[in-house]
Amino acid sequence: MPVDRTSLVFFDASSLFLAANTPLGGSAFLIEVCVRGYLRAVVSPDVLLEAERNIVDKGRPGAFRRYRELVASTPFLVTSAPPEQVVRQYEAVFREDAHVIAAALGSQSAFLITVDQRFERRIRASGLSITALSPREFLQAVLPDHPDYAEIRS
Repeated sequence: MPVDRTSLVFFDASSLFLAANTPLGGSAFLIEVCVRGYLRAVVSPDVLLEAERNIVDKGRPGAFRRYRELVASTPFLVTSAPPEQVVRQYEAVFREDAHVIAAALGSQSAFLITVDQRFERRIRASGLSITALSPREFLQAVLPDHPDYAEIRS
């Protein structure tokens, strides 16, 4: 799938948690690529709240401050929370992550970034129109095809 400055990349709570908790990791770098305008970062209000809750409960010292800075500095496209009946359509397969897949699909994002391997496998097996990848997989397999890749790497 082609990737460029208009590509929509939906971040789930696990990837946001990792970006705030590990500021030198792949998730944080991928957010920075979005901050620099090479991709368009997408989230839902529920994902932002879930990430914040998880950081407060389980984050390392300084993670909450970094999370707040990350949210303030990233030009996120915040998609509307999907209607309950849409979320219910995905509950049988995606259980507690049904709201995430419903929001990602509703935003028409091409990619969903997650570090939850079970969630990633469920998405891949579902045949839905979104590609689920870990930050590492995205950085290694997709980003090199970006027309501005040399500039991104510098």
